[in-house]
Amino acid sequence: MKKSQLVLLLAVLLKALTLQSQVTVSKSSIDLYQKLDIETVYLQQNSKILFAGEQLLYKVYVLNTAHQASISKIAYVALVNSDKKTVFTQKLRIDESTGAGSFTIPYTLDSGTYQLVAYTQWMRNTSDHNYFHSPLHIINPFSGDQSGLQIVEKNTPVDIKDISQGVIAIKVDKEKASKRQLVQLSIEGLLNQKSYGNYIVSVRKKPALSVEEPINISNYVSLFKNNKIDFTPTAEGYKVYSPEIKGELISGVVRNTENNQLATNVKVALSIPSKNFVFKTAKTNAYGVFYIDLEHDYNGDRAVIQVVDDAKEKYRIQLYKTPDFYFDKLSFPPLKVSEAEKDWIANSVEHLQIENAYRSVKQDSIVPFKEYNTFYNIDYKYNLDDFTRFKTVEETMIEIVEHTWVNKKDDNYSFHVRDYKSGGETRELPLVLIDGVQVQNHNDLYHYDVKKIQTINIITDKFLFNNQMYGGVILVETKKTDFIPISKGAYLHEFTLKKPEPTKIYYQPDYKNASNLRRVPDERSQLLWVPDFTLTKNSQLLNFYTSDNTGLYEILVEGFTFEGKAVSIRKTIEVR
Repeated sequence: MKKSQLVLLLAVLLKALTLQSQVTVSKSSIDLYQKLDIETVYLQQNSKILFAGEQLLYKVYVLNTAHQASISKIAYVALVNSDKKTVFTQKLRIDESTGAGSFTIPYTLDSGTYQLVAYTQWMRNTSDHNYFHSPLHIINPFSGDQSGLQIVEKNTPVDIKDISQGVIAIKVDKEKASKRQLVQLSIEGLLNQKSYGNYIVSVRKKPALSVEEPINISNYVSLFKNNKIDFTPTAEGYKVYSPEIKGELISGVVRNTENNQLATNVKVALSIPSKNFVFKTAKTNAYGVFYIDLEHDYNGDRAVIQVVDDAKEKYRIQLYKTPDFYFDKLSFPPLKVSEAEKDWIANSVEHLQIENAYRSVKQDSIVPFKEYNTFYNIDYKYNLDDFTRFKTVEETMIEIVEHTWVNKKDDNYSFHVRDYKSGGETRELPLVLIDGVQVQNHNDLYHYDVKKIQTINIITDKFLFNNQMYGGVILVETKKTDFIPISKGAYLHEFTLKKPEPTKIYYQPDYKNASNLRRVPDERSQLLWVPDFTLTKNSQLLNFYTSDNTGLYEILVEGFTFEGKAVSIRKTIEVR
């Protein structure tokens, strides 16, 4: 599909999802989904063999079968053991069709073969087995179970060939380097703009043990070749796993507790408490389903979702649980190790233990994400530490916070905000948020411990948010941003978010300017890992320092040109 066509189709589909938010898609809308490409995922990893305590570094591409941009903005990576159980799952935010992550192999894992699995939600529409998979062999000498290793007399070396020779070239200023010496690496585009693309650049010590790589960047599409999107028809329409085309998708259903029927056109609010909180609302569709998109990165991992309604107690809200893929067809042959390779294992573990002992001074850097503006502009801000503090919220509102007042009816209280544009008062209740969590029962704010409050912010006049008119806004920020809903019921659900992996810059020493590293051992086997290297010139440079870990190192440049051509080129250097 051409890029212009894809953009147009996505615009229409986004509107359909925003308005309809359907798990069951009507027959008139299914044509939009059927026009979308089959999606594929390719995963690159820094090594097929890792030791417990080492970092797995990886990158995923989300593409169509022609190696061009696809639609999903979220991908998932899981490690599966030989019992077909998931060891971990990570979520990645996809930007320009790629995303990257890392994971430290825990010492709790036994030696043996595992499978790295990568997929998107959209791929679930094809089959329960539609995912990328690649073996990862883990060696843990400290585990009591070594049944995942098979001792053999001799291993036959595996020759891994370059792919698409003549597209790019790797050049270094020295092919034999000393310990802790700077190496200048040049990536050369041999076909001018036809070589430009997105690649990983890895420099890693070559293992004495090599394994077959049956699935590689040139043939991985064969995993998806016979797939066909097939939506399940129902009486109402078609069942669809909606693609995450804007970002993370939080979805679920609302039911009426009196008859267990699905509730339509019911408002739902999602809050992620933090200093720069997330507050979003949606309405259930004709099938009682709601969808809320999280397009951007956010602080905090605790979320609150609730039905917003005067009769909220009659509703029950439920989040959808992400269904599992079936891993029954995955194979886990033991890793073959010869007697001669046992010395290599012992030596590698010794280097790793020394390196990990100094891990605290060799941390990767997390790239700060862009903070997006909130949905509001504050009219009046009151930091309570700037005033004489009072014992209750009511006294604070009367003595400190202007433009508000409190009404009492029986044992119930309600807060109000001045509406100067309409004559001073309004009948609509304000939107009340504590750390971004909507407070529907104003008694909860009235009786809240005022000593925990840092600021109270006010927006006067009528406030329109997502087609809902409020009589202003009261924003309360606690000192620790730790507000927990007080009024609770089946209409409200608290849960922990599984956030996308942060973008990282992986550790590299700078021996020219870091005298404090002179006495710190350097036993790195991974000298460089750049998961998002974009070649846009005929020659681009990268620098890295060698370590004290001598031996042969492999430089790998692998990825896709902007025209979709797969490339995988290697070069060996020696550290001595």
